Amino acid sequence: MSFSAKITGTAELLKNIEKADKEMVAILSKELLKGALIVERDAKKLCPVLTGRLRSSITFTQPKIIRGNLVSKVGTNVEYGPDVEHGTQHQRAQPYLLPALKTNQRTIQGNIKKEIKKYTGKGKI
Repeated sequence: MSFSAKITGTAELLKNIEKADKEMVAILSKELLKGALIVERDAKKLCPVLTGRLRSSITFTQPKIIRGNLVSKVGTNVEYGPDVEHGTQHQRAQPYLLPALKTNQRTIQGNIKKEIKKYTGKGKI
């Protein structure tokens, strides 16, 4: 006994999946950017200030796909930033980046989940 089948419409299906992927990446990028702005804001509030240089250097990157992951970074390029965050043998840690992320992580994840539900609820996927 043998069986054969023909599947039609695969090109259209692939186009729809590709379109959905682009739309989803746009939605996720928007939410990730909002999250990065929240973390940046709170990191600046938590950052210890002597001259203001470290606080003013805290910034974020636009979301982009890196090795299959959508990534946005919040941080500083000031050389002593890690020493302030983690401390040294001569200076106690004064964390400002990690607490800003941890405080907002659930909210950011919740916002992303909400947007995904909205998108998938419209029958797009």
